[in-house]
Amino acid sequence: MTQPVAINQRDLRLRSREIMDAVEPGESFTVTREGRDIRQLVPLPRRRRFVSRADFAASSAEAATPDLPVP
Repeated sequence: MTQPVAINQRDLRLRSREIMDAVEPGESFTVTREGRDIRQLVPLPRRRRFVSRADFAASSAEAATPDLPVP
């Protein structure tokens, strides 16, 4: 993973679209104010849409069994 690029608050305000376009595919930024780090902009983890049968079976095997009343 690469080191986040430092940008000041003014750059973020003036170039927000360009910066967000860079964050979306994976680039990270550290926002500074008066030379101090105040915030990091990082891409959110992408959620998987497809779960293979093997992955589902493996995660289901670890799941707790619900306590259901016996009729």
